[in-house]
Amino acid sequence: MNFLPKIETHVDFVGQSLAEKIYWIVITLSAAGFALSCLLILPPWPYLRRHPIKWLKHQPAGGGNYKKKKN
Repeated sequence: MNFLPKIETHVDFVGQSLAEKIYWIVITLSAAGFALSCLLILPPWPYLRRHPIKWLKHQPAGGGNYKKKKN
């Protein structure tokens, strides 16, 4: 770990400006990608409903139409 003190850590104003521009570009592209993916996936578009699931009809509790036997 002797190489860490040898690394220069100061950045000039032009470098800071460039780093901030790159930062905002990355943030903007990430937000645009998130918005686009939400627009494509969240609404119930027809291409997402091509194969609907056919659910079973509700059956009342207790077995339905069966009659109780008398002892």
